[in-house]
Amino acid sequence: MSVVEYMSGYPIHLLILSILFSCWNRRDLIKGYLLIMIGQGVICDLVKILVGRARPGFGNGPFHFEPFSFSMDMTSFPSGDACAAMALATL
Repeated sequence: MSVVEYMSGYPIHLLILSILFSCWNRRDLIKGYLLIMIGQGVICDLVKILVGRARPGFGNGPFHFEPFSFSMDMTSFPSGDACAAMALATL
């Protein structure tokens, strides 16, 4: 399991939430954490739809794009794992 796959999995979120619950100002920290994680998910999905990059093995080669496509085959970029890792890094 790579670091990025682990970062987007549930164990890391449970660890972070348990650390945040132990802090003094935990209500603000938890609100910030949830806002960042929900926000990155929405933004990442919107960018995926706007870019429309084909997944490897689909489309007409490695440079196949279909912007504004809602097909799951066209949601390769940006990576959801990379988005989650960057959001956690900003926390």
